[in-house]
Amino acid sequence: RDPEKAEAHAGDTMVSALFTPGGRNCAKLLLETAVDAIEFYRSEFGFYPQPFLSIVPGMEQPAGGFPFATGIVAIHGQEQLDKRSTDWWRWITAHEVGHQYWGESVLEADSPGWLWIALGIYMDREYVRARELEPEIHRRFMKRYLEGVEAGVDTTVERPPEQLLDIDFDHNNIVVHGKGFAIISALESVIGREAFRYIYERCLVEFRGRRLGAHQFQMICEEETGQDLEWFFSQWVRSNRYLAYRTASVEKTQDKGRHITKVQVERLGTLEMPIPVEAR
Repeated sequence: RDPEKAEAHAGDTMVSALFTPGGRNCAKLLLETAVDAIEFYRSEFGFYPQPFLSIVPGMEQPAGGFPFATGIVAIHGQEQLDKRSTDWWRWITAHEVGHQYWGESVLEADSPGWLWIALGIYMDREYVRARELEPEIHRRFMKRYLEGVEAGVDTTVERPPEQLLDIDFDHNNIVVHGKGFAIISALESVIGREAFRYIYERCLVEFRGRRLGAHQFQMICEEETGQDLEWFFSQWVRSNRYLAYRTASVEKTQDKGRHITKVQVERLGTLEMPIPVEAR
């Protein structure tokens, strides 16, 4: 039987969803979310790169999705709407829409392609935050990376092709998705949100229809911030070092009615970088 089809507009972008009778309710949610996500991304970044978006069914289990081609995304398990939360379905839709920017508009220059994945996750995290969806959705990316660190696997991102062939762990989830997103989140913390967003939007515009790699991205970050960021990229991208700090001690005293608290922060990991410390 031929699939059914529903359509809507996000500005001048035609959005359509193909679905089976059993996936009708899920497709309605995906269609509404895709329109909202496109309008949100357009308001944040100034444009949407494609004239249309088609959402098609994927495999039977609700296990995510993937960018099938330019303007086409597949989302899995649409006939099993109740197996995931509404927030999860909205997130995965926004995530796949984000790949129309990173992956379909701005192309990846490196292998493995961690940069376009990480920048895409950053984009849908902005959507999740703006719409106040479940924050746990993005914590799982960090969790997978940390599980890899705890297991002692080599999480070096930039490696020769012959080394990639010998990898015997879940490199896609631990390194490409997990560590990749951690790198971008750490970079935003180091250079500041305003500078990071400017760089982000510059890359979206300048590399539309072109390939962007980690070394080009580093050069742009250095150019825009006026900083030498080799210390950051060499540790995060080109090494197996990991970030771990802890509060080692807290001393509380009083002096003439004043409360004084002294906090000692200790580095446990092998990666060095400035860590924001907030007192409340």
